[in-house]
Amino acid sequence: MAPGQEDLSRGLRAAARRAASGAAGLPVDLHVLSADRGRAVFLASGARVDLVVKAYDDAPALAHEVRVLDLARGLGVPVPDVLAFEPGPPGVTIMTRLRGSPLTPAMGEAAAVEAGAALRRLHELRADPPYGGGQHRWDEFVVGWSRREADACARLGILSPAESSAAVARVSSARDLLTGRPTGLAHGDLQPDHVLVESGHLTGLIDFVDAKPGDGLLDVAVLTLWDRALTAPLLRGLGLAADADTALLLDRYRLVRHLAAAAWLLDRGHATAAARHAEAVRFRVRGGA
Repeated sequence: MAPGQEDLSRGLRAAARRAASGAAGLPVDLHVLSADRGRAVFLASGARVDLVVKAYDDAPALAHEVRVLDLARGLGVPVPDVLAFEPGPPGVTIMTRLRGSPLTPAMGEAAAVEAGAALRRLHELRADPPYGGGQHRWDEFVVGWSRREADACARLGILSPAESSAAVARVSSARDLLTGRPTGLAHGDLQPDHVLVESGHLTGLIDFVDAKPGDGLLDVAVLTLWDRALTAPLLRGLGLAADADTALLLDRYRLVRHLAAAAWLLDRGHATAAARHAEAVRFRVRGGA
């Protein structure tokens, strides 16, 4: 947790404790799993209690996640069960805790194939535009998103204006492919921590707050951002071909994710992690794969 985040989470902690104790019928201990501006995630433990509790100032974001979890569960996607939702503010969700560790290539291809199959069911859920920036065309959204994040990186000084412009140009070069992409419901933040595996098999997908309309390949790009070895088995699970167009789209989506992560992390004081993403951007705009 970054400095000061414990202070930020105190009001959220109080709301989470009240809700968790009420749901469990007895006092519980809360342990911070993560915290950021206006949001915190806790592990609630106690006698016969093992729950995850989310408390957000943005209660509609949690309400959205509850709806998505219900839809995903109905399609057989392994997700936490929601035990209670309090609209607040702040909003509080209480859900079951899924066991497992973040997906890595070392866990074997079977888990990645299973994750791809679960994603395929999620991506088949209809989710119509507008996309995250209000656009109704996917190519306009992706190029606009890259420009917004690249401008933020330049403004924060983590990339030069020339590097930022080159990154946007690289994303824009795939516009013809982006125009024809099918979109459905995408997870929106499918980093490895959100794909849990135990004993070589998928135990579940978590954290659907950012689920939104989009190209399912964007989820693959985020999950394989630092572990390219996961790409082939994920695509097999999704039933997608590992062809040249797919590789190009994944490259562009990874580039936008690196831009977004660099700006987001630096803005929150994580300079070292942000610098790693910025260097990945430089590598790609210099022609690296």
